[in-house]
Amino acid sequence: MKNLSIVNKLIEIKSQISALGIEYLETQMPVALSDIGKTLKPFVEIGSSIDQAIKKLSSDVDPGSIPKSNNLQS
Repeated sequence: MKNLSIVNKLIEIKSQISALGIEYLETQMPVALSDIGKTLKPFVEIGSSIDQAIKKLSSDVDPGSIPKSNNLQS
């Protein structure tokens, strides 16, 4: 897979963003349990975007391969 190194780098970045989110949350202590989602929202949104990019890069069809059934059009 030609995108494997990019996917691996994105996974590493996502891990760093998660750690950064936890570090930020610790600086905001005490935080009401109901506000944790609001506090971490920017980090969660970035993580979701990275997940989508990883999914797309992981599912790209290599030339000469048989496409997955969800890529077939009727």
